[in-house]
Amino acid sequence: MIETGSTSAKATVDRSTPADATVDKPGPTVFQWIRRHVTFGRKRVTDSAVRLPTLMAFVVAMFVATMALVWFGYVATREWRSGTTLLLERRANEALALVRAAVSADMKGAWITTLVPFNTTMLDEDPPYNMFQVAARTFARFPYPESFVLWKNTGPDAGNTYVFNRADRPPPWDMRPSSDDPFPVVLVRDPAALAGLVADIRKQATAASPFIMLERPIEGTPYQIVAHALFASGPSHALLGFMAFTVNEQWLHTEYFDPLVEQVEKIGGGQSLSITVSDDEGRAVTKAAPVEPHTGDLHTRFPLLFIDPVLVRSIPSRPTRVREWTVHVRSLPDQTLLATLHGARRMFILISIAAGASLLALVLTVRADRASAALASMKSDFVAAVTHELKTPVAFIRLVGDTLANGRYTSPKTVQEYAGLLSVEASRLSGSIDNLLTYARYSSSPAASATELADVEPTDLVEDALQGFRPVLANLEFDLVVDVPSDLPPMCVDRPAMIQALENIVDNAIKYSTSEKYLAVTGTATARSVTLTVRDRGAGIAHTDLSHVFERFYRGGNVTVSGSGLGLPIAKRIVESHGGWIAVRSSVGLGTEVDVTLPIGRRRSA
Repeated sequence: MIETGSTSAKATVDRSTPADATVDKPGPTVFQWIRRHVTFGRKRVTDSAVRLPTLMAFVVAMFVATMALVWFGYVATREWRSGTTLLLERRANEALALVRAAVSADMKGAWITTLVPFNTTMLDEDPPYNMFQVAARTFARFPYPESFVLWKNTGPDAGNTYVFNRADRPPPWDMRPSSDDPFPVVLVRDPAALAGLVADIRKQATAASPFIMLERPIEGTPYQIVAHALFASGPSHALLGFMAFTVNEQWLHTEYFDPLVEQVEKIGGGQSLSITVSDDEGRAVTKAAPVEPHTGDLHTRFPLLFIDPVLVRSIPSRPTRVREWTVHVRSLPDQTLLATLHGARRMFILISIAAGASLLALVLTVRADRASAALASMKSDFVAAVTHELKTPVAFIRLVGDTLANGRYTSPKTVQEYAGLLSVEASRLSGSIDNLLTYARYSSSPAASATELADVEPTDLVEDALQGFRPVLANLEFDLVVDVPSDLPPMCVDRPAMIQALENIVDNAIKYSTSEKYLAVTGTATARSVTLTVRDRGAGIAHTDLSHVFERFYRGGNVTVSGSGLGLPIAKRIVESHGGWIAVRSSVGLGTEVDVTLPIGRRRSA
């Protein structure tokens, strides 16, 4: 009946307005101001919706670019390491070839420079003094010849043997005391220790093969002997003489290869190479300990021959088995290369960290933008809800006020009814404005909002909160149960603010009630706190929405009742500003329970 009367009154007001009457245009109303913000909020949502695909495209592009950067960094680092490894392998190969060439050239040097040029001119001298100079030059250039042996055929089964020994390293078979002569060559005539050697060479010498190679011991010491025999040009091809040099194999194991390897290491890369030499039985013959076998090691074999290995095949006196020794080369970590590799690794790590930070920033950006869009959407919904909450009572108040002002109804009873409607709508409008003001006040500084604290009895607080709802509860025939003992300890609170918090909770219980109209307010106490529980048997809150009920502007997905979404957030802020806490328990179809727990204590100053 009231809505019908309101509609008639409005029609009457419109018809009774004179055409030439001057009507004051009201200024911008509250709901008009909010309407502009509604448009703004919707524009923000629209802008966010338009911006989201662009942002996602940007995120995808940045992600691809970041992954490409990491991949390029990885490839560059890998190629850097591969290039370094190839450089080390190349250096090792070069060193290996250098060692082999150096060993081959050095081991053939004495044979090429001394034995190959040997001719009858040296045999014509008696004694052969020119041989002193030849032996001295050879000893100076090559360390391995220990002695030169010159034999001259002086008649049938007769001959003279001249042995030129090193002065600085006399052979083990020469037991004579060392000489004080500074000349590097010592001459020994017809030594008995070499009689067997001379006999073996004479026996194996043939005109078809003037070069001889023997491996035999001399006084128990193993030697390798290389000789060049000269024969007469006549039909008899008689042996005229020979010249040979001896190499002490024991000395080879301990002294020969170390200086040679050191020179090659200096030429091939200094401290970046490890070169070792091992004999035919795998024993190291260099001072440096052999490195453990490694997949990156390089090695090569060489024959232990102090004559051209190709020529040895044609020598009848060659040994049955040519011993092969081994050179091992490994690239050692170079400090410069290591620093390069470490720099590449650090660069890749920094690139990866930067990429991770970029991805994290992208994720945070997306989350922030989505949160901003969600907040804009909630604000838009909030503005629309607040517009409805404010516009409806204002429009109703204006309608009723215009009707009464134009004297449409003169009956005291009707005027009283309209006045009552004005009071209800004004109270509704006042409550909405109070919620907005409270939200603004507690949003700016929740801890400093409760400015007037006083001791309040829980029963009085509950009674004041329910006072404004009793007509509604009675009209809707609610089953109201209030069980707040009077002996509960008082709470020190801001009375108006706390009443507003309880009113918001009770208002939610009324708005979301179903066919079973039930509302209960109970109170309990502990040694330190008082708990007020508001319980209803309404629609309940979905489990997915329960964790969001204290978020501002949030409203559940299945909510059909109008509202601003600020009731519980305001209540939570008020309660927490008093040092208390609020909890919600709910089940869909069974109802909701809200606990408001506040500490007790003596009155506190503002």
